[in-house]
Parts: sequence; C-alpha cells; structure tokens
Amino acid sequence: MSLLLIAFWISIVSVVTDPVNDLAVNENGAVSNGNLFYFSWAGLICSVILETSFMRDVHHLDFAGEIHQRAARLNYWSGLMLCCLVVMGTSSKSFHNNCKISYLGAAYCNRTVFAITLGTVGAVLSLYVVVMKIVTRRTFFVVEALFSLSLMLAWAFGVAFITAEAGPGAPLGNLYYFTWASFFLAFVLCSSLYEDYVGLKNPTQNASAGASNNDSRGQKLEDEI
Repeated sequence: MSLLLIAFWISIVSVVTDPVNDLAVNENGAVSNGNLFYFSWAGLICSVILETSFMRDVHHLDFAGEIHQRAARLNYWSGLMLCCLVVMGTSSKSFHNNCKISYLGAAYCNRTVFAITLGTVGAVLSLYVVVMKIVTRRTFFVVEALFSLSLMLAWAFGVAFITAEAGPGAPLGNLYYFTWASFFLAFVLCSSLYEDYVGLKNPTQNASAGASNNDSRGQKLEDEI
C-alpha cells in the first residue's frame, strides 16, 4: 500500500505542479493554490516515510542508517542529486512553455537555459560521487572538495540568476525552492569537507582530545566503582 501511495503521489505532484495544467501553479510556475501545492508534496513525503518505516520495522532494513554508515556525506550527495534533477526537469518544462510555445524574452530564456545546464551538471557530478562511494566505499577527498566547491559557487550564481525577477525561478514554486535547496546542500557539503580537512591537518589535537575524553571516562568509571 505504501509503494502504491508513493506511485500515486509522484503522479499527483507531477500533474499539479505542471504549469500547463494550471492546477497548483499558474502558467509562470508560481504557486496559485497553496493548499494543493504544499499538501501534494507533503503527501509524497509522508508516503516515503511510511515505506521507510515499514522496511525498517518489518524487514529490518534501515536505508537512512545504511546510507549514513556506507560512506561520509553520501546522504548529502544523494539529496543534491535529487534537487538538481528537479531543477533540470522544472526548468526544461519552463523553457518549453515560455521559450518555444510562447516567448517571454531573451533574458528569461537565457536564464532558463542556464538553469537546465546547471541542474544537469549538478546531477551528473552528484551521481558520479554517489556511484563511486557505493561501489568503492572510499572517500575521494580532493574530488569531493573540487566538486562541492565548484557546485557551491555555481549554485550561488544560480540563486542570483534563476530566482531573480527576470529568471524562471522568481515565482514561488518547485524551481525556486529546489534551487535554494541545491545551494544549501552544496554549502553543507563544503562545510563538512572543511571540518574533515581541519581534522586531518591537526591529528595531534584530535588525538589529545580523544585521549582526554578516554581519561575522563575512565576516571568516571573508577569513581562509580
């Protein structure tokens, strides 16, 4: 039942957020029916949570825990890949509706092409990191650092150009929210990699901190005995 609900809600979200249908968003991609837009996404999220809870409680498969334990930052890269795919798909629909069927100007169409390109590149790079982490279970620090820094800078420009007044993501909708989500995840990735870099640069400090923690735990155990 939960898998069936996921399939239904994916279909519902794709239909109600399509500007052509004029249900939850208007022809510009702006939210015109807030209840239909937000509760459609909420239904999809709840159905996914139901499925993951069922798999964890009945079949003892903890997908979130497995992703977190398999490799560092794998969940962030997976989330970034999904956000980039949504940006790519939404901007492609916007380009088809507003640059081929109708024409809203060169500035709008150029920014839409930029959104499609950025979403595609972000999805490809994220997919590469996810596949390498799953297959090899190794952390390619230099590659991750280069990709995450490049994506953070690219999405910073993306937020400025895509969500600006003349951009396709200016109205509050899928493109607006997922553009900001992509920038936020790229920033979180850079922050996590910087923390790892600091830890690798100062191993003696981390070792001394770990030793002091062990000493304090040992002293506490002795006191309890």
